[in-house]
Amino acid sequence: MKLIKLILIISVLSQFGCGFFGDHNPLDQNKVSLTDNNGFFKEGEELPFYGPITKDGKDTLFYQVPKFSLLDQDSLDLGYSRFSERIFVVDFFFTTCSTICPIMTSELVKLQGRLYEKGLGEEIQFLSVTIDPKTDSPEVLKSYAENKGCNLNSWALGTGKIEYIDELSKEGFFLAVDRDAAYQDGIIHSSQVILVDKNRHVRGSYDAIDEGEMQKLLQDLIRLSE
Repeated sequence: MKLIKLILIISVLSQFGCGFFGDHNPLDQNKVSLTDNNGFFKEGEELPFYGPITKDGKDTLFYQVPKFSLLDQDSLDLGYSRFSERIFVVDFFFTTCSTICPIMTSELVKLQGRLYEKGLGEEIQFLSVTIDPKTDSPEVLKSYAENKGCNLNSWALGTGKIEYIDELSKEGFFLAVDRDAAYQDGIIHSSQVILVDKNRHVRGSYDAIDEGEMQKLLQDLIRLSE
């Protein structure tokens, strides 16, 4: 898994149409990344750590995703506490996307089904955040989830203010998003999904429109849960 997938590169994604975190900002110039393209492997860990890794004296500090605050498909507060001590998979999408989003959601539904088959359905959570909050109200998100077959027992869909969501996507999860009327659907965004462990560390990035990478995500989820 290459670190480049975790970095905002809008130009690479332009073929697809489709704040506010303080100390958690991974673009903070005072933080120095100690990772290479394969991430940082900690002794005893099978999966690498991604994102800026800093030194505090003798301690190595691994990047943690921010403690976000959103609204879910039932108009309830959706914060990080819902995922506390849980492994979760994150993607950013929008319901009217005519290109990659339907594929992404379909692959994640398949992944969720496989996890339930392996007895991990409740242990591993999913979070899909809309990048078109003006259109995607909680009611729209809930209808979308039901129509696509998302199991909402372990899957939350979130919305919020557009500026906050863009910041969360780019700086919190390193996922590209850009808006321009010239783009198909007016938005371009990443097809990557991010694997976050129980301690808010980023442990992987996977292309949701690539079946091979989604299979690897399944394997990595199983390994991480063990």
